Amino acid sequence: GPIDGLYAGLISALDQKSSTTFKPMSSVRARWSLRKSVHDELIQSKIVLMDNVPIKGYAVVDGMTVASDVSDFRRLSTVRILHLVSQRIRAATIPFIGEASLTAAKKLALTTAIEAVYAKLAERGYLSDYRFAIEISKYDQVVGQVWVYHTFIPALETRRITHTYQFTI
Repeated sequence: GPIDGLYAGLISALDQKSSTTFKPMSSVRARWSLRKSVHDELIQSKIVLMDNVPIKGYAVVDGMTVASDVSDFRRLSTVRILHLVSQRIRAATIPFIGEASLTAAKKLALTTAIEAVYAKLAERGYLSDYRFAIEISKYDQVVGQVWVYHTFIPALETRRITHTYQFTI
């Protein structure tokens, strides 16, 4: 329905490291109010809900995906950062495809190209940490294949801020 399009528009307007959680949907108005138990059940069923959020107005309740609760891909921002990293790394490595075998100098250039992408993403706050390794066996050289193994930690979104107050008289 029309809400799907508005939600997709919200996602596309946000930076990849920003979640849709508590982002206002100013053009959306509530048609009905849900009981807390129904609300919680829908959230547990991975249904994206909009609700009246203090200060923000009508907003997305949780920026989640349908992945299981134990999956690394349960947060929308994590999935979007993964796609961003993949796109940027692929773009950086394309110039090496179709070239002669990866000599030591070309392997260093490939390493530098990948490192530059990761460093920039980390500097801009998309990644907390990253590592990668390039492997080329004799067989890989014959078939023209290079393996790059990546490990990175995406920036994790703030999910809750808890306040504790102490009053004295």
